[in-house]
Amino acid sequence: MVHFRDVAESRLGKMLDKKKNKGSLKPYLRNPNVQWFKIDTSDLQMMPFEDGEEEKYGLNVGDVVICEGGEAGRAAIWDGSLPNMMIQKAIHRVRCSDDLLNRYLIYQLKIDYESGALSEYYTGTTIKHLTGQDLAEYRFPLPPISEQRRIAGILDAADAIRRKRQQAIALTEQFLRSTFLDMFGESVEARPSWKRRALADVLFFQEGPGVRKWQFRDKGIKLINVRNIVNGKLDPTNTERYLDELEVKSKYSHFLADEGDLVMATSGVTWGKTAWVRAEHLPICMNTSMVRFRPLDESEITREFMRAFLMSLPFTRQIDRLVTGSAQPNFGPSHLKQVEISLPPIELQLEYEAIAKNYDSAKRKSEKAMDQQDNLFNSLVQRAFRGEL
Repeated sequence: MVHFRDVAESRLGKMLDKKKNKGSLKPYLRNPNVQWFKIDTSDLQMMPFEDGEEEKYGLNVGDVVICEGGEAGRAAIWDGSLPNMMIQKAIHRVRCSDDLLNRYLIYQLKIDYESGALSEYYTGTTIKHLTGQDLAEYRFPLPPISEQRRIAGILDAADAIRRKRQQAIALTEQFLRSTFLDMFGESVEARPSWKRRALADVLFFQEGPGVRKWQFRDKGIKLINVRNIVNGKLDPTNTERYLDELEVKSKYSHFLADEGDLVMATSGVTWGKTAWVRAEHLPICMNTSMVRFRPLDESEITREFMRAFLMSLPFTRQIDRLVTGSAQPNFGPSHLKQVEISLPPIELQLEYEAIAKNYDSAKRKSEKAMDQQDNLFNSLVQRAFRGEL
Protein backbone atom coordinates (compact mmCIF):
# COMPACT_ATOMS: atom_id res chain seq x y z
CA MET A 1 0.00 0.00 0.00
CA VAL A 2 1.22 3.50 -0.82
CA HIS A 3 0.07 7.00 -0.02
CA PHE A 4 -1.03 9.06 -3.00
CA ARG A 5 1.38 11.82 -1.96
CA ASP A 6 4.34 9.46 -2.41
CA VAL A 7 3.61 8.57 -6.05
CA ALA A 8 1.87 11.64 -7.50
CA GLU A 9 1.55 15.39 -7.11
CA SER A 10 -1.69 17.33 -7.29
CA ARG A 11 -2.90 20.90 -7.53
CA LEU A 12 -6.37 22.43 -7.38
CA GLY A 13 -7.44 24.86 -10.09
CA LYS A 14 -8.15 28.57 -10.03
CA MET A 15 -10.95 30.19 -8.05
CA LEU A 16 -13.59 31.83 -10.24
CA ASP A 17 -13.78 35.48 -9.11
CA LYS A 18 -15.13 37.92 -11.70
CA LYS A 19 -13.96 40.95 -9.70
CA LYS A 20 -10.37 39.81 -9.13
CA ASN A 21 -9.53 37.59 -12.11
CA LYS A 22 -7.52 39.30 -14.85
CA GLY A 23 -5.86 38.28 -18.08
CA SER A 24 -6.99 36.68 -21.32
CA LEU A 25 -9.99 34.35 -21.52
CA LYS A 26 -9.18 30.66 -21.71
CA PRO A 27 -11.33 27.52 -21.50
CA TYR A 28 -11.31 25.58 -18.26
CA LEU A 29 -12.61 22.30 -16.91
CA ARG A 30 -15.10 22.24 -14.05
CA ASN A 31 -16.77 19.39 -12.22
CA PRO A 32 -19.51 18.59 -14.80
CA ASN A 33 -16.91 18.29 -17.58
CA VAL A 34 -15.11 15.42 -15.86
CA GLN A 35 -16.87 12.07 -16.16
CA TRP A 36 -15.52 8.62 -15.38
CA PHE A 37 -12.85 7.82 -18.00
CA LYS A 38 -13.79 10.72 -20.30
CA ILE A 39 -13.91 14.50 -20.48
CA ASP A 40 -16.91 16.30 -21.96
CA THR A 41 -15.80 19.49 -23.74
CA SER A 42 -19.21 20.28 -25.25
CA ASP A 43 -20.11 22.87 -22.58
CA LEU A 44 -16.85 24.60 -21.68
CA GLN A 45 -16.81 27.96 -19.95
CA MET A 46 -14.16 30.69 -20.06
CA MET A 47 -12.20 32.46 -17.33
CA PRO A 48 -9.44 35.13 -17.40
CA PHE A 49 -5.93 33.78 -16.77
CA GLU A 50 -2.81 35.90 -16.45
CA ASP A 51 0.53 35.24 -18.13
CA GLY A 52 2.44 32.63 -16.18
CA GLU A 53 -0.63 30.88 -14.78
CA GLU A 54 -0.44 28.14 -17.43
CA GLU A 55 2.14 26.32 -15.32
CA LYS A 56 -0.06 26.49 -12.22
CA TYR A 57 -3.43 25.70 -13.77
CA GLY A 58 -2.78 24.40 -17.29
CA LEU A 59 -3.18 20.81 -18.46
CA ASN A 60 -0.66 18.64 -20.29
CA VAL A 61 -1.47 15.50 -22.25
CA GLY A 62 -1.67 12.59 -19.81
CA ASP A 63 -2.59 14.65 -16.75
CA VAL A 64 -5.25 13.07 -14.55
CA VAL A 65 -8.14 15.32 -13.52
CA ILE A 66 -10.14 14.41 -10.40
CA CYS A 67 -13.37 15.96 -9.10
CA GLU A 68 -12.95 17.58 -5.69
CA GLY A 69 -16.70 17.71 -5.01
CA GLY A 70 -19.97 16.34 -6.35
CA GLU A 71 -19.13 12.75 -7.22
CA ALA A 72 -15.82 13.26 -5.43
CA GLY A 73 -13.04 11.15 -6.92
CA ARG A 74 -14.52 10.91 -10.42
CA ALA A 75 -11.55 10.98 -12.76
CA ALA A 76 -10.37 11.05 -16.36
CA ILE A 77 -7.21 11.66 -18.39
CA TRP A 78 -6.69 14.83 -20.41
CA ASP A 79 -5.94 13.92 -24.03
CA GLY A 80 -4.93 17.36 -25.30
CA SER A 81 -7.89 17.57 -27.69
CA LEU A 82 -8.09 21.36 -27.21
CA PRO A 83 -5.25 23.85 -26.69
CA ASN A 84 -4.71 26.04 -23.61
CA MET A 85 -7.03 24.05 -21.36
CA MET A 86 -7.06 25.14 -17.72
CA ILE A 87 -8.75 23.92 -14.52
CA GLN A 88 -11.11 25.51 -12.02
CA LYS A 89 -10.86 25.12 -8.24
CA ALA A 90 -13.23 22.13 -8.08
CA ILE A 91 -10.73 20.02 -10.07
CA HIS A 92 -7.46 18.39 -8.99
CA ARG A 93 -4.73 18.21 -11.62
CA VAL A 94 -2.62 15.12 -10.95
CA ARG A 95 0.76 14.21 -12.40
CA CYS A 96 1.95 10.69 -11.70
CA SER A 97 5.49 9.62 -10.91
CA ASP A 98 7.27 6.95 -12.97
CA ASP A 99 6.00 4.35 -10.48
CA LEU A 100 2.31 5.05 -11.15
CA LEU A 101 0.48 4.62 -14.46
CA ASN A 102 -2.20 7.28 -14.95
CA ARG A 103 -4.73 4.79 -16.35
CA TYR A 104 -4.17 2.44 -13.41
CA LEU A 105 -4.84 5.30 -10.98
CA ILE A 106 -8.22 6.05 -12.57
CA TYR A 107 -9.34 2.43 -12.42
CA GLN A 108 -8.18 2.24 -8.79
CA LEU A 109 -10.19 5.36 -7.94
CA LYS A 110 -13.24 3.88 -9.66
CA ILE A 111 -13.14 0.62 -7.72
CA ASP A 112 -12.58 2.43 -4.42
CA TYR A 113 -15.44 4.80 -5.22
CA GLU A 114 -17.81 1.91 -5.99
CA SER A 115 -16.78 -0.05 -2.88
CA GLY A 116 -17.07 2.99 -0.59
CA ALA A 117 -13.40 2.85 0.38
CA LEU A 118 -12.80 6.30 -1.09
CA SER A 119 -15.54 7.83 1.09
CA GLU A 120 -13.31 7.29 4.13
CA TYR A 121 -11.22 10.21 2.88
CA TYR A 122 -14.12 12.61 2.23
CA THR A 123 -14.68 15.84 4.13
CA GLY A 124 -18.16 17.27 4.73
CA THR A 125 -21.55 15.90 5.69
CA THR A 126 -24.26 16.92 3.20
CA ILE A 127 -21.93 17.67 0.26
CA LYS A 128 -18.83 15.48 0.16
CA HIS A 129 -15.41 16.84 -0.81
CA LEU A 130 -12.07 15.24 -1.58
CA THR A 131 -9.69 18.03 -0.62
CA GLY A 132 -6.01 18.22 -1.50
CA GLN A 133 -5.13 17.06 1.99
CA ASP A 134 -7.63 14.20 1.75
CA LEU A 135 -6.20 13.11 -1.59
CA ALA A 136 -2.64 13.18 -0.25
CA GLU A 137 -3.66 10.70 2.49
CA TYR A 138 -5.42 8.32 0.07
CA ARG A 139 -3.84 4.84 0.25
CA PHE A 140 -4.06 2.12 -2.39
CA PRO A 141 -2.15 -1.00 -3.52
CA LEU A 142 0.57 -0.38 -6.10
CA PRO A 143 1.82 -3.40 -8.07
CA PRO A 144 4.90 -3.20 -10.34
CA ILE A 145 4.49 -0.94 -13.36
CA SER A 146 4.39 -3.95 -15.70
CA GLU A 147 1.38 -5.36 -13.83
CA GLN A 148 -0.29 -1.94 -13.85
CA ARG A 149 0.07 -1.84 -17.64
CA ARG A 150 -1.35 -5.36 -17.98
CA ILE A 151 -4.42 -4.56 -15.86
CA ALA A 152 -5.00 -1.21 -17.57
CA GLY A 153 -4.64 -2.83 -21.01
CA ILE A 154 -7.38 -5.38 -20.29
CA LEU A 155 -9.72 -2.72 -18.94
CA ASP A 156 -8.94 -0.30 -21.78
CA ALA A 157 -10.03 -2.94 -24.31
CA ALA A 158 -13.32 -3.49 -22.45
CA ASP A 159 -13.88 0.26 -22.19
CA ALA A 160 -13.38 0.65 -25.96
CA ILE A 161 -16.32 -1.71 -26.56
CA ARG A 162 -18.49 0.39 -24.24
CA ARG A 163 -17.54 3.56 -26.10
CA LYS A 164 -18.59 2.08 -29.45
CA ARG A 165 -22.08 1.43 -28.08
CA GLN A 166 -22.20 4.99 -26.75
CA GLN A 167 -21.33 6.24 -30.22
CA ALA A 168 -24.13 4.12 -31.70
CA ILE A 169 -26.62 5.69 -29.28
CA ALA A 170 -25.42 9.17 -30.27
CA LEU A 171 -25.96 8.31 -33.95
CA THR A 172 -29.63 7.59 -33.21
CA GLU A 173 -30.14 11.26 -32.32
CA GLN A 174 -28.38 12.35 -35.50
CA PHE A 175 -30.61 10.10 -37.63
CA LEU A 176 -33.73 11.54 -35.99
CA ARG A 177 -32.48 15.08 -36.57
CA SER A 178 -31.93 14.28 -40.26
CA THR A 179 -35.47 12.88 -40.51
CA PHE A 180 -36.89 16.06 -38.99
CA LEU A 181 -35.00 18.21 -41.51
CA ASP A 182 -36.18 16.05 -44.41
CA MET A 183 -39.82 16.39 -43.34
CA PHE A 184 -39.96 20.00 -42.16
CA GLY A 185 -36.85 21.76 -43.45
CA GLU A 186 -34.22 23.67 -41.48
CA SER A 187 -36.42 26.70 -40.92
CA VAL A 188 -39.60 24.81 -39.86
CA GLU A 189 -41.32 27.86 -41.37
CA ALA A 190 -40.95 27.21 -45.07
CA ARG A 191 -44.64 26.79 -45.94
CA PRO A 192 -47.00 29.79 -45.80
CA SER A 193 -50.00 27.54 -45.14
CA TRP A 194 -48.66 26.51 -41.73
CA LYS A 195 -50.26 28.29 -38.78
CA ARG A 196 -48.13 30.90 -37.03
CA ARG A 197 -48.84 30.91 -33.28
CA ALA A 198 -47.45 32.29 -30.06
CA LEU A 199 -45.60 29.53 -28.21
CA ALA A 200 -47.64 30.27 -25.07
CA ASP A 201 -50.84 29.52 -27.00
CA VAL A 202 -49.82 25.94 -27.79
CA LEU A 203 -47.45 24.91 -24.97
CA PHE A 204 -47.56 24.94 -21.19
CA PHE A 205 -44.18 25.96 -19.74
CA GLN A 206 -42.99 26.60 -16.21
CA GLU A 207 -39.64 27.41 -14.61
CA GLY A 208 -38.61 25.91 -11.28
CA PRO A 209 -38.42 28.01 -8.08
CA GLY A 210 -35.29 29.66 -6.74
CA VAL A 211 -34.22 27.28 -3.98
CA ARG A 212 -31.45 28.31 -1.56
CA LYS A 213 -28.58 26.14 -0.33
CA TRP A 214 -29.85 26.16 3.24
CA GLN A 215 -32.97 24.36 2.01
CA PHE A 216 -31.02 21.38 0.64
CA ARG A 217 -31.40 18.05 2.42
CA ASP A 218 -29.66 14.69 2.05
CA LYS A 219 -32.97 12.90 1.46
CA GLY A 220 -36.55 13.71 0.48
CA ILE A 221 -37.77 14.96 -2.93
CA LYS A 222 -35.02 15.05 -5.55
CA LEU A 223 -34.21 18.56 -6.82
CA ILE A 224 -33.02 18.57 -10.43
CA ASN A 225 -30.95 21.20 -12.21
CA VAL A 226 -29.10 21.63 -15.51
CA ARG A 227 -26.44 19.08 -14.48
CA ASN A 228 -29.06 16.33 -14.41
CA ILE A 229 -29.50 16.47 -18.19
CA VAL A 230 -26.75 14.25 -19.58
CA ASN A 231 -26.54 13.19 -23.23
CA GLY A 232 -30.24 13.78 -23.82
CA LYS A 233 -31.33 11.84 -20.74
CA LEU A 234 -32.47 12.88 -17.30
CA ASP A 235 -30.09 11.46 -14.70
CA PRO A 236 -31.34 12.31 -11.18
CA THR A 237 -28.36 10.43 -9.68
CA ASN A 238 -25.95 13.02 -11.09
CA THR A 239 -26.56 15.36 -8.13
CA GLU A 240 -27.25 14.90 -4.42
CA ARG A 241 -29.72 17.68 -3.66
CA TYR A 242 -33.10 17.04 -2.07
CA LEU A 243 -35.91 19.08 -0.54
CA ASP A 244 -37.87 18.26 2.57
CA GLU A 245 -41.09 16.45 1.62
CA LEU A 246 -43.27 18.61 3.88
CA GLU A 247 -41.76 21.81 2.47
CA VAL A 248 -42.43 20.60 -1.08
CA LYS A 249 -46.01 19.73 -0.17
CA SER A 250 -46.66 23.16 1.35
CA LYS A 251 -44.68 25.42 -1.03
CA TYR A 252 -43.49 23.67 -4.17
CA SER A 253 -45.98 20.93 -5.09
CA HIS A 254 -46.93 22.76 -8.32
CA PHE A 255 -43.27 22.56 -9.41
CA LEU A 256 -43.21 18.76 -9.31
CA ALA A 257 -42.57 17.41 -12.80
CA ASP A 258 -44.98 14.98 -14.45
CA GLU A 259 -44.31 11.94 -16.59
CA GLY A 260 -44.06 13.04 -20.22
CA ASP A 261 -42.84 16.56 -19.44
CA LEU A 262 -39.88 17.80 -21.46
CA VAL A 263 -37.35 19.60 -19.26
CA MET A 264 -34.85 22.08 -20.66
CA ALA A 265 -31.76 23.81 -19.28
CA THR A 266 -32.29 27.56 -19.70
CA SER A 267 -29.09 29.01 -18.27
CA GLY A 268 -25.39 29.09 -19.09
CA VAL A 269 -23.53 27.92 -22.16
CA THR A 270 -25.38 24.59 -22.13
CA TRP A 271 -28.86 26.12 -22.41
CA GLY A 272 -31.13 24.17 -24.71
CA LYS A 273 -30.29 20.69 -23.40
CA THR A 274 -33.50 18.66 -23.13
CA ALA A 275 -34.68 15.38 -21.65
CA TRP A 276 -37.97 13.56 -21.12
CA VAL A 277 -39.29 12.97 -17.62
CA ARG A 278 -40.16 9.29 -17.23
CA ALA A 279 -42.11 7.45 -14.55
CA GLU A 280 -38.97 6.01 -12.97
CA HIS A 281 -37.66 9.55 -12.29
CA LEU A 282 -40.59 10.62 -10.12
CA PRO A 283 -41.01 12.36 -7.78
CA ILE A 284 -38.71 15.21 -8.78
CA CYS A 285 -38.87 18.98 -8.31
CA MET A 286 -37.32 21.46 -10.72
CA ASN A 287 -34.86 24.13 -9.62
CA THR A 288 -34.49 27.54 -11.22
CA SER A 289 -32.91 27.59 -14.72
CA MET A 290 -34.97 24.50 -15.56
CA VAL A 291 -38.19 24.83 -17.57
CA ARG A 292 -40.68 22.06 -18.27
CA PHE A 293 -42.85 21.96 -21.39
CA ARG A 294 -45.90 20.02 -22.54
CA PRO A 295 -48.57 20.56 -25.23
CA LEU A 296 -51.77 22.31 -24.23
CA ASP A 297 -53.66 20.37 -26.91
CA GLU A 298 -52.07 17.30 -28.51
CA SER A 299 -54.53 17.49 -31.40
CA GLU A 300 -52.70 20.67 -32.39
CA ILE A 301 -49.06 19.89 -31.54
CA THR A 302 -47.46 16.54 -30.70
CA ARG A 303 -44.84 16.05 -28.01
CA GLU A 304 -42.15 14.93 -30.43
CA PHE A 305 -42.69 17.90 -32.74
CA MET A 306 -42.60 20.13 -29.65
CA ARG A 307 -39.21 18.70 -28.67
CA ALA A 308 -37.84 18.95 -32.20
CA PHE A 309 -38.94 22.59 -32.50
CA LEU A 310 -37.37 23.49 -29.14
CA MET A 311 -34.08 22.11 -30.46
CA SER A 312 -34.37 23.78 -33.89
CA LEU A 313 -32.70 26.88 -35.31
CA PRO A 314 -35.92 28.97 -35.44
CA PHE A 315 -36.31 28.55 -31.69
CA THR A 316 -32.65 29.13 -30.78
CA ARG A 317 -32.45 32.19 -33.04
CA GLN A 318 -35.46 33.76 -31.35
CA ILE A 319 -34.01 33.08 -27.90
CA ASP A 320 -30.60 34.42 -28.97
CA ARG A 321 -32.24 37.70 -30.00
CA LEU A 322 -34.10 37.97 -26.72
CA VAL A 323 -31.02 37.41 -24.52
CA THR A 324 -28.54 39.40 -26.65
CA GLY A 325 -25.70 40.95 -24.65
CA SER A 326 -25.70 38.41 -21.84
CA ALA A 327 -22.31 36.79 -21.15
CA GLN A 328 -24.11 33.86 -19.55
CA PRO A 329 -27.40 33.34 -21.45
CA ASN A 330 -30.37 32.98 -19.15
CA PHE A 331 -34.01 32.95 -20.20
CA GLY A 332 -37.34 32.03 -18.71
CA PRO A 333 -41.12 32.26 -19.20
CA SER A 334 -41.05 36.02 -19.93
CA HIS A 335 -38.80 35.35 -22.94
CA LEU A 336 -40.68 32.24 -24.04
CA LYS A 337 -43.92 34.26 -24.19
CA GLN A 338 -42.34 36.29 -27.01
CA VAL A 339 -41.43 33.22 -29.09
CA GLU A 340 -43.53 32.18 -32.10
CA ILE A 341 -43.93 28.76 -33.71
CA SER A 342 -45.19 27.59 -37.10
CA LEU A 343 -47.39 24.49 -36.87
CA PRO A 344 -47.39 21.95 -39.72
CA PRO A 345 -50.58 19.91 -40.29
CA ILE A 346 -51.19 17.48 -37.45
CA GLU A 347 -51.07 14.55 -39.92
CA LEU A 348 -47.46 15.40 -40.78
CA GLN A 349 -46.60 15.81 -37.11
CA LEU A 350 -48.12 12.40 -36.32
CA GLU A 351 -46.06 10.82 -39.08
CA TYR A 352 -42.92 12.27 -37.51
CA GLU A 353 -44.14 11.22 -34.04
CA ALA A 354 -44.36 7.58 -35.15
CA ILE A 355 -40.82 7.68 -36.56
CA ALA A 356 -39.49 9.40 -33.44
CA LYS A 357 -41.09 6.82 -31.15
CA ASN A 358 -39.47 4.00 -33.12
CA TYR A 359 -36.12 5.73 -32.78
CA ASP A 360 -36.74 6.27 -29.07
CA SER A 361 -37.62 2.60 -28.57
CA ALA A 362 -34.42 1.51 -30.32
CA LYS A 363 -32.40 4.03 -28.33
CA ARG A 364 -33.83 2.87 -24.99
CA LYS A 365 -33.01 -0.75 -25.85
CA SER A 366 -29.45 0.30 -26.64
CA GLU A 367 -29.27 2.26 -23.39
CA LYS A 368 -30.51 -0.77 -21.44
CA ALA A 369 -27.84 -2.90 -23.10
CA MET A 370 -25.35 -0.15 -22.26
CA ASP A 371 -26.35 -0.32 -18.59
CA GLN A 372 -25.76 -4.08 -18.62
CA GLN A 373 -22.40 -3.53 -20.28
CA ASP A 374 -21.52 -0.96 -17.61
CA ASN A 375 -22.31 -3.53 -14.91
CA LEU A 376 -20.13 -6.11 -16.64
CA PHE A 377 -17.34 -3.56 -16.97
CA ASN A 378 -17.52 -2.67 -13.27
CA SER A 379 -17.39 -6.38 -12.45
CA LEU A 380 -14.35 -6.74 -14.69
CA VAL A 381 -12.62 -3.85 -12.91
CA GLN A 382 -13.21 -5.53 -9.54
CA ARG A 383 -11.90 -8.87 -10.79
CA ALA A 384 -8.82 -7.18 -12.24
CA PHE A 385 -7.95 -5.60 -8.91
CA ARG A 386 -8.56 -8.85 -7.05
CA GLY A 387 -5.95 -10.51 -9.26
CA GLU A 388 -8.49 -12.77 -11.01
CA LEU A 389 -7.54 -11.81 -14.59
